[in-house]
Amino acid sequence: MAAQAFYALLSTQWGSMQVRLPIDKRFDGEVIFHRAHQIPLVHAQTHRHDELELNVVVRGSGTCIIQGRRCPIGINTCLWLFPDQEHMLIEQSQDFEMWICLFRPLVVNRHKEYINNAVLNAAQHEGIFQKILSGDDANVVTNLCERMSDRDDYYRFNQGIDWLFLETWKLFQESTLIDNMPQVPECIEDAVRLLQQDDYDLPNLAEACGVSPSWLSRSFAKHIGMSVSAFRNRQRMERFFKIYGNGKRENMTKCAFAAGFNSYAQFYKICKFVCGKTPRAIARECKGLE
Repeated sequence: MAAQAFYALLSTQWGSMQVRLPIDKRFDGEVIFHRAHQIPLVHAQTHRHDELELNVVVRGSGTCIIQGRRCPIGINTCLWLFPDQEHMLIEQSQDFEMWICLFRPLVVNRHKEYINNAVLNAAQHEGIFQKILSGDDANVVTNLCERMSDRDDYYRFNQGIDWLFLETWKLFQESTLIDNMPQVPECIEDAVRLLQQDDYDLPNLAEACGVSPSWLSRSFAKHIGMSVSAFRNRQRMERFFKIYGNGKRENMTKCAFAAGFNSYAQFYKICKFVCGKTPRAIARECKGLE
């Protein structure tokens, strides 16, 4: 399944933090190549799902929030996300690329003895299971993912998804664990969730979180790695894409205002900054999703 189509389906199924991923029931998982210049945002909302997820970064850099901890990711990062573990990608560089591998629970259950249940225990390592692979190991994983993404039939894919899981786990075990992820204060997490839900200005956001605007402004930038306004603009872009859809039935300017932008000029500027493209280029790509 193409990345654009996968995220288009995912956006229609968004209802709460628990997400049902649109994986074909014949397949034991999914392998997706994410490019920031094609998909501006993976899904910039805190969510969780039943599937074990593996992210392997090929280019660029980004930042995730995982169970209340800020997690920078860069080239050759190998990051496991446990079933039901809350996470979100909050930023990505314009050249950011990564493989996203999803494994249904039955894949993990088939290999419990091999992994000694370690991958199921999110309490280990403070809930973050991230390492940097060597260049050679990263190439092995990338080659496996490339072959898996070009699937021919469900039987061959399901045999391959087991091998991908086992080989990646082996390489991961041989690498060095990264365990110095800073904790994000609860009120900053609250601010993130509120901005995901609505278009708060700084004073109202601070009041809702029970802190002063100046403290929130400083602390948000410190712990999230971007200002409140920058994060709010990314959320506006996320809402815009949900409202705009494939662009065949909605006017882009109306959707921009509905998403929280105050003017088309502001929308144009933020679109260029966040997506690296003009609204016209985005419109052409959206209309080609189907």
